[in-house]
Amino acid sequence: MKATTKITKPGYIQILIFYCIFTVLFLNDLHAQDPTFSQFYAARTYLNPAFTGIEPGVTVSAVMRDQWQGIGESFRTYYASIELQEPAFNSGIGLTMMKDRSGAAALTTDHVGMAYTYSPGLENGSLHIGFRTAWVRKYLDWNRLIFPDQIANPLGEITTNTLAQNPDQDVSYIDTGVGILYRFETKSKRKTRGQGSRSSMMMHNSIGLSISHITKTDESLYGYANARVPMRVTLHAGSMIGLDFFKRGKQTLAWSPNLKVEYQNGISALTAGLYMMYNGFYLGSFYQSEQPFDFSDTNAIIFTGGIEIQMEGDNTFHIGYSYDANTTGIGTRSKGAHEVTTKFNFAGVRLSPTRKRYGKNRFMKCHLFF
Repeated sequence: MKATTKITKPGYIQILIFYCIFTVLFLNDLHAQDPTFSQFYAARTYLNPAFTGIEPGVTVSAVMRDQWQGIGESFRTYYASIELQEPAFNSGIGLTMMKDRSGAAALTTDHVGMAYTYSPGLENGSLHIGFRTAWVRKYLDWNRLIFPDQIANPLGEITTNTLAQNPDQDVSYIDTGVGILYRFETKSKRKTRGQGSRSSMMMHNSIGLSISHITKTDESLYGYANARVPMRVTLHAGSMIGLDFFKRGKQTLAWSPNLKVEYQNGISALTAGLYMMYNGFYLGSFYQSEQPFDFSDTNAIIFTGGIEIQMEGDNTFHIGYSYDANTTGIGTRSKGAHEVTTKFNFAGVRLSPTRKRYGKNRFMKCHLFF
């Protein structure tokens, strides 16, 4: 006699999850997409390895993203990094770690990597060239899957027997990526009646490009030769603009427009928006879409906020939160995505002697937001 278990009758969302898992397991020409973060500058070494060591001293940061809780088995991504700036060598080094768990079958990807950035000296601005390499492991919790031949009757009873073959293995590979970042400052002037013109705003700008998954590696649990990790290309840009007419001593109201465009395996994604900051507090709103002007896609409005707290010495602590509200596609039934970020910066920590901190290189003299 077959062993049976009573379960709740599956809904359309559970059926969708099963279909996605089935696709992950059995299509021999699979190309998946990487997870992404709404607060992308909070996971900056993931965004672009050229950000490694961008702040003085040692920086420890972590991000937790919980996406689509409404489907029962959400998608969770954890990312953490430890970075060290070493101005004596115009370099930054970092350790990165990530765990991504997808859906009911807990398809899990573990990542442990190293990142390095070199900054050649420039007269105007600063250029950062980054490289990262990581060991990646992907595996599946087979016991959490339910296949069609396990459904015994319309009442929702399932059996423990299935003809599906358990791969009973994981896959691991070495992954690499590169990135470049250019940061520079510009000044704008405004005219005032009777005073001619004077400097009104200082703009701190950055623009970068990163390419992930340069090495061609297979990630199929069944050993299919075409299940390769597709290359991901990311372009990002942002500015920090201080508004001097709101200045109160050292406290300045500032706004920061930011843009990120990603392309991977034929799918593009745009994230664009604005932060407003004052005295360590910030609020922001972003628009995110795979196709900016096609509202049939799963678009989202991102709301974010946080605070940076000054501690003893030059040390700082930052905490932020964001919520993605889906406006189309899967809609509000998914309950969106929640993201929490934290960061500690210990600016006084360095390996080289203090007198060698900067030399002739403007390695870290631009203003920072995150």
